Amino acid sequence: MFTLIILLLVKRKTLANAIRITELLNQTGTKRRSSPPIVLGGGVSCDLVGFACSIYRRGIPYIRIPTTLLGMVDVSVAAKTAVNHFGFRNRLGSFHPASNTLLYPGFLNTLAVRHVSNGLAEVFKIALIKSKYLLDLLDAHGEKFFKSGFETNSYISEIIYIAAELMSEELAPNLWEHNLKRIVDYGHSFSPLIEMTYIDELLHGEAVAVDCLYSAILSQQRNMLNEDQVYKIFDIAKKLRLPLYHRGFSDEKLVLAALDDTKIHRDGNQNLPLMCTLGEAVFINDLTEEEMRNASKSLQNYSAIVDMDEKQA
Repeated sequence: MFTLIILLLVKRKTLANAIRITELLNQTGTKRRSSPPIVLGGGVSCDLVGFACSIYRRGIPYIRIPTTLLGMVDVSVAAKTAVNHFGFRNRLGSFHPASNTLLYPGFLNTLAVRHVSNGLAEVFKIALIKSKYLLDLLDAHGEKFFKSGFETNSYISEIIYIAAELMSEELAPNLWEHNLKRIVDYGHSFSPLIEMTYIDELLHGEAVAVDCLYSAILSQQRNMLNEDQVYKIFDIAKKLRLPLYHRGFSDEKLVLAALDDTKIHRDGNQNLPLMCTLGEAVFINDLTEEEMRNASKSLQNYSAIVDMDEKQA
């Protein structure tokens, strides 16, 4: 016997919504072990139900069926659950892996274009810091996600599979994050606070994508990437229909506050993953305010040039 929870329309990971889910679990008589809830929905829904299950009766099993690309390549392999609170993203949460996760790419047929791009942001992220091969696949075939018949395209299946495998490779040895140097935090150093500040404008993947581009510029400033490589990264992001810029990354106080909050999350260290070449990353702990200001200016310039090149093409 299972408890099916369908949360396709939930848009906010709030504590109130999580408590409401525990109320439903209680009302339906969900057992401690033998009737695990099944959550069918996107990443927000999976996070909410996972968190609710982690606190209900001190933890009950649950099953995830992600219906979005973001859920398939990111949430599906994670052990973390969370809700947003105190004005911050994922401020309350737990480590509570699902007992099973089922992936069905056919659900991607139900997604709007923006939500396909939103999921591709996490694929883009893992490719930038872990797999040049995957990055080249995105460059050559990423646009197929927006064309009819993509569900039977072998390249699309390969991209989804590789992305999930790479995420799993990084998360599995450090599932409970005892080591706070995590390359999968690429794109998640500045974006969390900016995403929450502009929550009505930015989806999670969109904020991550701009963070990835901003961080690529930081790498260029340290001579770890050259200009051609940075333009290539921006061009791939454009093909994936990801935003190339957001004004939140030009707000000096906000970007500084974002890094300060990230340092607290990483136990006082920046532990900032940056690309050292396409498909590889290193950590730094000495990022300066001047570098951040310069990166903010360059981000706007790069995005404008790439947009102009596309219009002239």
